[in-house]
Amino acid sequence: MACRYHQAPTTITVTEPDPAARALVRGMMQTGVLLVPESTNDRVMAFDPTTGDLVDPDFIPADPTNLSTPIHAMLSADGTLVLVSDQIDDVVQSYAVDTGAYVGVFAPAGGANTAILDNIRGIAVRQSDGHLLVSVGSGTNADAIAEFDTSGNYVGNFVANGAGGLDSPFDVT
Repeated sequence: MACRYHQAPTTITVTEPDPAARALVRGMMQTGVLLVPESTNDRVMAFDPTTGDLVDPDFIPADPTNLSTPIHAMLSADGTLVLVSDQIDDVVQSYAVDTGAYVGVFAPAGGANTAILDNIRGIAVRQSDGHLLVSVGSGTNADAIAEFDTSGNYVGNFVANGAGGLDSPFDVT
């Protein structure tokens, strides 16, 4: 007996951002907001970190053109961008905090480069210098934490490939 796997086509619903919800989230940026990527609809939702209430379901509206599997979202070092790691596209995308509009690839500067980032997931911003740290799960630079300056330029690995037995890291804290 042959076994056949069938997956129904995914429909992505594109909605317009709610200006009132966006204003509420922007006000919360100073005290804290929880940004949660939703990979089914390629968007980022905003939640109140204290109550868990959904504040804006489309803080970054559905963007299937630029997001394939968003995994982690956070503010850039200067607070003007939302950075979103994309596991399938192997880049960190950037969106304007004020509007949710797509800005472009943040890292690696110049676009996808699987010799640097492949199968990425978690990201973090170093408080000391604003550098972006990105987990690398596969490819030439597998099992490392890549480091990028505040302009998205690759500066090397913050954690070397396989250091201490590191194997396909998922998060950076």
